[in-house]
Amino acid sequence: MDQTWLTAPTIDPGTIRAQPLVATPDERTVEWLTHVARHERIAGGTHVVDRWSSARDFHVIVEGLARVTIDGARVAELGAGDFFGELALVKGLASSARAVAVSRTSVLELDRETLEGMRMAQPAIAIRLIRILVARLIEAQRGLALLAAHDLLEDPARRCPGAGGIKSAQAVPRPAGPRGRPRPAGSHPPRS
Repeated sequence: MDQTWLTAPTIDPGTIRAQPLVATPDERTVEWLTHVARHERIAGGTHVVDRWSSARDFHVIVEGLARVTIDGARVAELGAGDFFGELALVKGLASSARAVAVSRTSVLELDRETLEGMRMAQPAIAIRLIRILVARLIEAQRGLALLAAHDLLEDPARRCPGAGGIKSAQAVPRPAGPRGRPRPAGSHPPRS
């Protein structure tokens, strides 16, 4: 039996309502969140989450700015309304990134049980979360595609040492067919 109503609220209901991700018109959910979510105030320069830490909380930034890095490389700068920690929380693994408060920052911290409870009670919150995660995935895929294109254009000779770079399709010898003769252009070897 849920007895969270027996504890004193840790967060002002207005703080919950002001967060686009967890905002809901359902007052029972808002009231529940005021008891189960934690509101943390963090000084600038403080590590909110360290890479490989066992912390598995979902963080929603209420105010301030957090820098997310992996191996020292900046992955994102997140502000009010943004969130982090979802991968460690959902997968149940150690954190894959470090998050550091850039300035005085406050966050709502939700554990796995709380996030699951929100998802069940308010499917609209789950849908918002999915949409944001899909947008992040698309952005990451675009970034990877740009890196791959940059790598291809950077130094073609490096990929074909001794060949003087990338050759045109007509200059590249075609693999031999089954009888030792070159295969016609566009043909593929039979699959076994």
